[in-house]
Amino acid sequence: MQPGVADASEAMGYSLVVEFVSNLLVAFLLAWLLVRTNVKGVMNRAGFTFMLGATAWFAVNFSYWNWYQFPFGFILLEFVELGIGFFLAGLVLGWLMEKNAPAKA
Repeated sequence: MQPGVADASEAMGYSLVVEFVSNLLVAFLLAWLLVRTNVKGVMNRAGFTFMLGATAWFAVNFSYWNWYQFPFGFILLEFVELGIGFFLAGLVLGWLMEKNAPAKA
């Protein structure tokens, strides 16, 4: 790959597609986990997905700080991104689940 704007934009386009597909896969996994749990209510589901995001953050990013001396500010912002991102995903998925729930007899 030779340096240049065209090469960088092509690589960035590919990376954006891969990032989108990976985020979509995470959303499907979150939806699957929510369907498989007994958690009821939009806010409870959002809290559940927040805890999943916090677990993912702790499993990966805490080690980055501990072993590789990543700046704490970076690690903290990763927590904000994962925590808020997973919480918002849980809100949307929880709302969709409530909206599409079968009517109670």
